[in-house]
This record gives sequence, structure tokens and C-alpha cells, in this order.
Amino acid sequence: MLHSLFQKLPKWSLATSIALLCPLSASFPKPAWANPAHTAPESLTRQLNALETAANNGDLEAVQAAYSDEATTVAGSPQTLTQKLKQFWDQYSNLDYQVELQSWEKQGNAIVAETVTKIRGSRNQQQRNITLQAELRSRQRFVDGKIVSQEILNEQSRLYIGENAPRVKINAPNEVKVGEQFSFDVIVREPLGEGILLGTAIEENVKPSNYLKPQKFDLKILPAGGIYRLGKIKNPGKRWLSAIIVRENGMTLLSKRVNIVPAQAALSNSKNN
Repeated sequence: MLHSLFQKLPKWSLATSIALLCPLSASFPKPAWANPAHTAPESLTRQLNALETAANNGDLEAVQAAYSDEATTVAGSPQTLTQKLKQFWDQYSNLDYQVELQSWEKQGNAIVAETVTKIRGSRNQQQRNITLQAELRSRQRFVDGKIVSQEILNEQSRLYIGENAPRVKINAPNEVKVGEQFSFDVIVREPLGEGILLGTAIEENVKPSNYLKPQKFDLKILPAGGIYRLGKIKNPGKRWLSAIIVRENGMTLLSKRVNIVPAQAALSNSKNN
């Protein structure tokens, strides 16, 4: 049964846990300006290429070596991070990582780089194919060739389970102000015919204890071909918007990160963009 398979799956807010560039405990100010990717110094390009190669080769030692010994990731120390990565890599027989530099800036003895990491993978569980798609936009600071701090800007992941997993369109913001109303829509692209959709959605804090954590949800019939929610969050912070949509012979699980900022911060960010 799909429902029993769902209950055994890990928490689907996967993008940060499985990406190589995990968020560190402290963020840092947005650069006042940034240089285009094609002007990046060779040292930065070489470091990012090495990180991508290490991920695609499953080289845990090389991944750990990319981080400063003093860095603290969302998983803990760089050593703990590699342990989490091994746990994830053991689940998927084939994974493809692509790390794309978007922009960079020199700040004293550091280089601040904004990147997009795309992850694709697949595996088989209980004779069902599971396909992962994840994308993570992050900003990281390199000092002496090591990652010393990092901030997650955008994050989204999807799991398609079964031969008939619904393909969906997601409408959700990357950032909203405290107390501002926003929409979270998950719309199934294919015609339903006489089929029945089940699903639900949740909103929760981004915190280390939620990564790769099993969780149960109450599924409800979705008569309108998807999930349509209005939300409003009272406190600043980082939140996950997650959803599951189930139909016969298929299930889709997804998660998207939303940054909740004070009204003044949102105004400042809009002026800088």
C-alpha cells in the first residue's frame, strides 16, 4: 500500500540535508554587489568543481576536506555532516550533483559565492521507483580555500514515488513579511478523470531535529485537483511548506523553504534587488 510506504519514508525536507553546501549556524550580510560567474577567479571555480566531483564520486573525505575545521553545519561538525551524507548516499544507487556558480565577491581575505546546487537521484523500495529532485540556492564564504560560513537562500525538494506519481506545479513565495498573508498552492498538472486525490500540507520550523525524521500525516480527499492554502506567520524565521499528494499507483512529496522576515528587512531587501 502506498500509505504504508509513505509512513516508512524519511521526512521529505531533504534538500539541505543532501546537498553538499549545508547551512551553517550563522548567516552573514548580503554583498552590496556581486560579480558575474564568468569572471570568478580560477581558485573558486576549482574548489566548486572539486566539491561537485567529490559528491558524484561519493568521496566523503573530499567533502569533509572542503569545510573548515571550525565550521558548524546544520548536521553538526563537518565529520557529522559526512556521516549524514553517507546515510543518504547509501539509500540511492545513483545520484547526480550539479553545482553552478551564480555570482561572487571578494571581501577582504574571503570570497563570497552564491551557488545553485541541483540534485537528481533514484532508488527502488518495495518494488516502487522513487525519484528525487532537489534544488538549493546558497551563499557561502570561503577563506583559505575552505567553507567557513553559509546561508541558505532558497530550497525545494520533490520525491516522486510509483509509476503514476502526480506531476505538480507549486506556487509559493521565497520570502514574506511577518504577518503578511501568502498562498501555498500545489496543483496537479494532469487531468484527474475519475481518479481520486488524497493529500495534505503542513508548515513547520526549519531546525536540525526535523531533517531525515519520519513523520505521519492525515490524508484528506482533494476534490479541486490540488492543495490551496492561505497562510500567515507571526514570527520571523525560516519555515518549511510541505505537502503530499497521493493517487492510485503514485505519490508526490515536496518541500519548499520560505524565509519570514520583519517588515523593515523585507523593504531593505527589495531596494537591494
